[in-house]
Amino acid sequence: MKSKYAMPLWDALAKGGAIIITSKKVSALSNQQIKPPVIKHNNTISLNKKPAAWLAVKYQKTISNRLSPAEKEELYKEFAKESEADFDTKNLADFIYLNRIREHSDYKDYRQAILTKDTIGINPIIILSPVNEPYELRNGNKFPWIFGSLGIGLAIFMIFLLFTPLKSDLNLSDKNDDESFTLKDFQIFIPHEGYYITPIIINLNLLIFIIMICCGLGFISFGAPDLLRWGGNLRANVIEGQYWRLLTNTFLHGGLMHVLMNMYGLLFVGIFLEPLMGGKRFAFAYLGTGILASIASIWWHQNTVSVGASGAIFGMYGIFLALLTTNLFPKDFKRTFLISTSVFVGYNLLYGLTGGIDNAAHIGGLLSGLIIGYAMYPVLKNKASQVGSRGRNSKIP
Repeated sequence: MKSKYAMPLWDALAKGGAIIITSKKVSALSNQQIKPPVIKHNNTISLNKKPAAWLAVKYQKTISNRLSPAEKEELYKEFAKESEADFDTKNLADFIYLNRIREHSDYKDYRQAILTKDTIGINPIIILSPVNEPYELRNGNKFPWIFGSLGIGLAIFMIFLLFTPLKSDLNLSDKNDDESFTLKDFQIFIPHEGYYITPIIINLNLLIFIIMICCGLGFISFGAPDLLRWGGNLRANVIEGQYWRLLTNTFLHGGLMHVLMNMYGLLFVGIFLEPLMGGKRFAFAYLGTGILASIASIWWHQNTVSVGASGAIFGMYGIFLALLTTNLFPKDFKRTFLISTSVFVGYNLLYGLTGGIDNAAHIGGLLSGLIIGYAMYPVLKNKASQVGSRGRNSKIP
């Protein structure tokens, strides 16, 4: 029922439209035009003004962060107007079936939108989403593709680490020139000497993500209000004195792929940097670049909830890039990893221009990492010289 027919029944509560649920089969109405009910306005009719269910249609549009706040606001108002006009034209006869939205999906956002004093006492609040595809195809091939792709990627990664030896020919290594190490010598999630802080950070990020899933916030993705409540970064909150958000947001992620990709990036850079820098310096640099990346984010974005470890991870890549331009590493190692790391960083920065990604945090973390990397170089070079003079079996403390 469109809003102009529903409002006489349910007043302003039905401004967005209402639906009528009957026990008739859809096939009985397939060849008939659904007409609005005849409404008699008199005092003898007693009507229940509380809807039995709501029809939910999701509209979305990507707005570039490069626009000014005024331009964003204008585009938002235009989009909201177009969406409302499109919703008013919806006809239930055009849909194959209505799917009930459960609490693990967009239910919280829809419920918040319709929550008024008139909805008090309605339990449960039923929200239905229109679907125009055969019911038996409702899941499609999403699950096989998601888990299949993830499994293939993880399998390739594990095979690479298991069977591809990584030559350890740095002067800072504790192995001989003709030795190599693989995953058998390198436990990703278990802290040990020379590799202590990286697994702790990875495990902490994954633990927080699992706790958020167990709290019912989602799995593939989380909503911005939930992320903000859990410690997401937002300029207005930080300005009000919630400075802890500059750090806590670096341990939150917006969804499954977000946390997996970030932890993969941290693992790669941590393998090389932590043994070189030492645990304390690595932890200081990670937290420091993460906070500076968060500051860059709220400086650039006024009303965006920002989460993710990518700002701190870009900071560590900035340190790695800075050290790769020095003579701290052997030439062959430096040439190979300088190219691959530059391509990785450049690709992610360009991908961030597509929208929906906090490139301000990436750039802030990268620049702060470059500065910290060059500042640490004299200390690391001195340590390397001391190690070389004492013998190859020594380690940087």
